[in-house]
Amino acid sequence: MRSGYFEIMADESTIQTLLLSFYNYVHELLGPSPEYQLSVEAEGFLPKIKHVSVTKLHLRQCPTASELEEYFSCSPNQECIFFKTWAQFEFMKQSKICYTKNLKFDCLGQPTDQILTDFNGRSLVLERTSIKESTIIQFVNQWRSNRKYQNLEFVHFNLFRGSYDDPLELLEEIGVKENGLAIYHFKNRLNIDSKSITSIKQNSWHHVVNESTGHVATISIGNDQFHFAALRITEKEFLARHPIPKMSSDDV
Repeated sequence: MRSGYFEIMADESTIQTLLLSFYNYVHELLGPSPEYQLSVEAEGFLPKIKHVSVTKLHLRQCPTASELEEYFSCSPNQECIFFKTWAQFEFMKQSKICYTKNLKFDCLGQPTDQILTDFNGRSLVLERTSIKESTIIQFVNQWRSNRKYQNLEFVHFNLFRGSYDDPLELLEEIGVKENGLAIYHFKNRLNIDSKSITSIKQNSWHHVVNESTGHVATISIGNDQFHFAALRITEKEFLARHPIPKMSSDDV
């Protein structure tokens, strides 16, 4: 079956009824098998629709925290959410959006510490954001102790303005271990188009070890960016693939 879209032009008081009527008809006809996508732009009206797998929100005006939570509660645990806004926003703590499998957020410099702290999905990409160093340290420590983030595979974010004062000092404070250069390609869906799979490249000389599983996560921190990739291999296996280069006598 070919994919398609439809357009409804109506005021907000009637669009919810019209949209739900059409959606319920389509869902009854096709069942749960198709990937149901919702794309919302401009003013931020969020219809209350169930069984949505992929959401794209590009908002000039952001709904309230309770309105956002009501929408994500109707369709929780989505496969992908792409959220872009230049307006101020607020989420409830432990928001349902943090249980999205793959979440991409573009927020033009607004802080997203809470999203990183509460995230419970597979991959998290934060574009043009603001995150404190203390939040990064807390995040890594909670993964390392296996208290949180058991589902996590990848985190990437870059800062909108400003930078981290000393990335090497931040790595030391985290307590990373050294390794040979590890180049990691994480394939992720970063667009509402299901065929749009992007490979994100991470070069890392550092890693941490999960104290419970023994698995490794690579870490790289730049002046304005952070990468974290959780690998399903032990430190012994990882270092066998990425041994620390031996210093020659000329280097001493």
